[in-house]
Amino acid sequence: MSEPLEIERKYLIRRPDEEALRALCSSVYEIEQTYLRSQEGVTARVRRRVGEREEFFHTEKERRSDRTCVERERQIDHAEYERLLLQRAEDALTIQKTRYSQWW
Repeated sequence: MSEPLEIERKYLIRRPDEEALRALCSSVYEIEQTYLRSQEGVTARVRRRVGEREEFFHTEKERRSDRTCVERERQIDHAEYERLLLQRAEDALTIQKTRYSQWW
């Protein structure tokens, strides 16, 4: 059985008012994302996500075309997150971002 493909589309929008955005969203997450060394054609990263609780994830994306990829993501514990951070890509910075989610 083949793995499901993810189709990526990214859009650049004007930044909305943050206070209004927080009022509309059911969940807000603070995310720290760090890219790791990985094999050719694969992008690997770890994320620390804080919302109602703190969670950690390891993700690998394998490109199939300019807009599609296979994504494998698994939840990990804090100790594995710390171990994987030791594999940080040489030129990688930790990205800080806020994700706003709304479930209808």
